[in-house]
Amino acid sequence: QFDIKIVRNSNGAVILDAPFSKDLFPVNVVSGCEYTITAEYGGNTVLGLNKPYYVGSVVESVQKGQTKDITVPRSAIVGNSLISVRFGSTQEGMLRFEKYFEDCAVAVIVGDNMVYLPFSNPNVSAYLRAGSGFRLNFSGVLRSSGQTRSFDLPEDMLPSSLSPAEHLVVTLDIKAESGLDITITKAEIENMELDQNIPYEWLPLSSI
Repeated sequence: QFDIKIVRNSNGAVILDAPFSKDLFPVNVVSGCEYTITAEYGGNTVLGLNKPYYVGSVVESVQKGQTKDITVPRSAIVGNSLISVRFGSTQEGMLRFEKYFEDCAVAVIVGDNMVYLPFSNPNVSAYLRAGSGFRLNFSGVLRSSGQTRSFDLPEDMLPSSLSPAEHLVVTLDIKAESGLDITITKAEIENMELDQNIPYEWLPLSSI
């Protein structure tokens, strides 16, 4: 559920900071002051699989004797960043990974935390706290020998960090018939919106 936070802008005083419940409202505030009302959904974890964090806020003021209904806008953004991997820029490229590897994945590493984006599940994304440094490591088991091939993807082709709502999509291709020459074909950053990942109806209401 959403966590709701109300802060008086003039002095930073926190009026409310709690999980949303109708029993919390109405909230008594000082008239004539501006307040920032923020709704957050999902924890802003260091790193996780398919763990989006949403945040939206609105600034309002209330006059003496007035009761105001406030809705945190539906333009809430993804507050963390995400990384996805595409194995092959074409269908032929994807089949080449199947040809040379029994299994393969890219590990997203942030500090001591690590999650895997496997070839077998292309719909999984890694969500990380915005601004965090990260590195990507490819690993795969070769069909020809059963040996594991593992190496870090070149950092000079990747951003050092990502801003909130930025989605890094990394496309890998096998360039040589040996199956060992794996390169980054593309590393593109897209901006995520709420509708692109989780429909609004999946989220609890953010009205106050």
